[in-house]
Amino acid sequence: MYYDALSRNTVKITLTGKDMKDYSLKSESLRSRTAESKRSLTSFLKKFQSESSLFPDHKAERLFLEAFPSDDGGCILYVSTLGSDILPPPEPERRTTPLMCCTAALGDTARLCRSLTGKVRTSALYRLGSDYWLIIKVQTANAALVSRIIGEYGSLSDDPTDIAFVKEHGSVICPTSAVSKLSALC
Repeated sequence: MYYDALSRNTVKITLTGKDMKDYSLKSESLRSRTAESKRSLTSFLKKFQSESSLFPDHKAERLFLEAFPSDDGGCILYVSTLGSDILPPPEPERRTTPLMCCTAALGDTARLCRSLTGKVRTSALYRLGSDYWLIIKVQTANAALVSRIIGEYGSLSDDPTDIAFVKEHGSVICPTSAVSKLSALC
């Protein structure tokens, strides 16, 4: 797949026959302009938007699309924005960042939780091996500050894979409100 930004609001996307198969698009349905082809193209545009930086704030259903199938099984698409249907930006207080802290002692985790009181949206505590793993969600605007605090008490990770591993393989000690419950221990 190749794409070129032709203007501020228009992109030309060239799909090969292999790309068409990968995205479950069929030349025949594009030519007939059926409801099935519209659903397929909308699905493709949503996936394209998630994989590229083009039109990040526009709904896929509100983009103007022209599709021209080619004889080699591929397709050329022209995608343009229409009007001003830009999605509103997410409210800052709703954007959260997951963080995880690993400590060797429960006392260190409790002191960390006392430092985090009022800065955390959700929290859970896990035990994996001999370590304690505090998984929290913080407002994205506060993530840098909370990361510095975590660094004083243990090791920090913001890797979603690491966090998922601990959730899957660790033993849950406190599934909800771990920060408020553990800060009461200090």
